[in-house]
Amino acid sequence: MGYTGLDIDGNVTLRTETLGGVTLVSGDVTLSADQAKAGRIEVTTGHATNAVIVPKVAGKMYIVKNNDGTLVASIKVAGGTVVSVAAGKTAIVQVNGAGTQVERVTPDA
Repeated sequence: MGYTGLDIDGNVTLRTETLGGVTLVSGDVTLSADQAKAGRIEVTTGHATNAVIVPKVAGKMYIVKNNDGTLVASIKVAGGTVVSVAAGKTAIVQVNGAGTQVERVTPDA
């Protein structure tokens, strides 16, 4: 993982692994250490209360793509407060420096 290109305008292309097909229908989904290495998480089915739980790795960033057309996709660390990505939207989030919360880096886009 790393930079794949930096053009003269300063735009960066980031190569990252995608964890796809996450569904939140049957409860929270806790990512394994291997799954959490992905930099992009694609949620197939969102949920009103269930969340993707990521490890408490300080500074780890995720691009969260919510492919559900009507329900939010929530992401958090265990015991933390959720950050929700609206239906059909994408956002960048990161685990804070203490590893205790997930914080939004960008608005939904």
